[in-house]
Amino acid sequence: MADKSTILVVDDIASIREFCQLALTSDDWDVVTASNGQEALTLVEAIRFDLVLLDLGLPDMNGLEVCKQIKASATTGGIPIIAFTGRFPTSEDKVTGFSYGLTDYMLKPLDGHELKARVSSILRQKHEQDSIRQAYATESERTQRIMQEIQDRFLALAENSFDLISEINSQGLLCYCSLNYQEILGLNSTDLIGKKLIELAHPDDVDTIHKAIDVLFSRGGSTRFAFRQKHFHGMYRWFEATAKAFTTADGERRVVLTCRDTSEQKEREDRLNYLASHDLLTGLLNRNALYEALSNYILRARKNIPSVMLFMDMDQLKIVNDTVGHTAGDHLIEEVSGIVRRMLEAEDTFVRFAGDEFIALLGNCSLQAGIERARNICKAVGDFPFTVDSQQFQPRLSIGLTPIDGSKSGEEIVSNADAACYTAKRKGGDRVEVFEESTTIIRDLQSDSEIHSRIKLAVQQDILKLWYMPIVNIATGKVSYFEALLRWQDKDGLWQVPSNFFGVAERYRMAEFLDKHIIKCAIRDLKAAPALKVSINLSGQSLESTSLSDYILENFEDSNIDPQRVTFEITETAFIQNLGHAIEFVRHLQSKKITFALDDFGRGFSSLSQLRDIPVDLIKIDGDFIRKIDSETLNQAIVQSISLIAHQLKRKTVAEYVGDLATYTKITELGVDYAQGYYLGSPRPLSELYDTEPTGSS
Repeated sequence: MADKSTILVVDDIASIREFCQLALTSDDWDVVTASNGQEALTLVEAIRFDLVLLDLGLPDMNGLEVCKQIKASATTGGIPIIAFTGRFPTSEDKVTGFSYGLTDYMLKPLDGHELKARVSSILRQKHEQDSIRQAYATESERTQRIMQEIQDRFLALAENSFDLISEINSQGLLCYCSLNYQEILGLNSTDLIGKKLIELAHPDDVDTIHKAIDVLFSRGGSTRFAFRQKHFHGMYRWFEATAKAFTTADGERRVVLTCRDTSEQKEREDRLNYLASHDLLTGLLNRNALYEALSNYILRARKNIPSVMLFMDMDQLKIVNDTVGHTAGDHLIEEVSGIVRRMLEAEDTFVRFAGDEFIALLGNCSLQAGIERARNICKAVGDFPFTVDSQQFQPRLSIGLTPIDGSKSGEEIVSNADAACYTAKRKGGDRVEVFEESTTIIRDLQSDSEIHSRIKLAVQQDILKLWYMPIVNIATGKVSYFEALLRWQDKDGLWQVPSNFFGVAERYRMAEFLDKHIIKCAIRDLKAAPALKVSINLSGQSLESTSLSDYILENFEDSNIDPQRVTFEITETAFIQNLGHAIEFVRHLQSKKITFALDDFGRGFSSLSQLRDIPVDLIKIDGDFIRKIDSETLNQAIVQSISLIAHQLKRKTVAEYVGDLATYTKITELGVDYAQGYYLGSPRPLSELYDTEPTGSS
């Protein structure tokens, strides 16, 4: 019986080590685990391992450094190493990892079947290679036979490999192609003999191939590169190639090329890159991509090519959201963005800047032409009747316009257009305003005096009230608690969402003042409704405060409210921007039995690597991943991954923007714990909370 293979699993998360041990331990494999890099290096020196499964994010040292030390030793350098990573590795990541000696990557969370298949394949190849080396080292009189065995084994490996393997002679012609060219590219390997590799390649990749192969023929060694090969049916597939030069017994320099099909991975990378620069709802470029595009227009302006920026704000979106729900609001955003997009030209750029804000960059456009085009856009949107459930709304745009000046920065140009848009809104909306230097002065004066006074007056007169939106426990179908949302009663007695209220408050350092008022109102409602449990949003500015935690605890103590009835929500962005102080603030209040939720999680995954160190009890998944989740498979995978990671960390998950039964059903399948959205219930004042069950409850 052959010796058992010994596998070393290195990961600081106990559940992953246990998962690998359970999945891989068998009659053929023994599994040893280590929780950190130093322990792994000690074990490698003491035990002969056939394979190392290595987490790149170890607590005491970088996983690549562990790989480097293992590969540096003559006795351990031949051990194949598979890296575990929590994110899709970029091409740069892979080039770096392979240069350290990594054999392959696997993405967390791990799939048991894929793990076994990868381990089995690599161990099989390693044992074959070990056998080849052992055979090659036998007596010299058996050299010829052993060389034949090596050739036979190479062919067996090549013909049974998942990779394309080919050999290129000194004339640059293919002299060997593995049989799986037929399976992967639909090409008969025999017909390829005598052809050049570039005949199969994408035209844009020919130079890459030439450079790589020419260097190998002139200098030897090995190299890696990526290129596309053409399928029999005409489409191209991406491959990651490892090319190595060797010399035949006749002295001819040749190159062996091993190509792994990475088309699906490349599609995922392209999709993630797309998501990083595009808005999920509209498909437009997003804020991240704006400034790169704007820099090109600034360069054109320096060459006296005129361009104009339009800053557009939808005047009616909040009314639609509050009246018929966010699903209808999303549909309105799509409709309005479609109207504007159809009125733009090929040299223009269109961006969704924020929730109800858009920016259009008009190329090769004078100021006067820009004003005319902006007015036409305003009119086209204003002429569009938007109807939902027999209710008709009249969307309108406020547009601020500024020429793109080559002497100004992108931030200055955006700020100027925003100021002009603000003026358009202050004048009633549905109009175009051109930026003037006085615009900023007017806006600052209004913000410092009028808006500041309105906020203080609203608090003093107690016309800011809390409405409550239900959050449902998916396991029971019952309301677990409510999110407190601010509403403002206008002079006609109608409840409104304060347009730009919080944005202005944060800009002028009044957010903490508002947060304290909301906390005070929530405690008053908690006293009035003993069964009520609430979550309260905190701003990023409040996290910077040194007095807010004392204010919260004093109010709880004075009102005799049980802290376990309250959850505070902090957005992912605010938490990361104030990480040190936020952790201290949260842990202090958690010690008093107050719970915390990380809001809008997943908007860029900026905190994924730090999630285990963020002391929250709930993770609220960003609504962009929930909308259309029943049809978007990538969103489903992201939400499922967040849910799995959260559960491993003993945290619960909440899905926002659940607008229909299909969405509710899908998040239930994906393991989400709580749900919130207009399907389950709209925001209501305290007096109505217990009169009617949420529409989606069962």
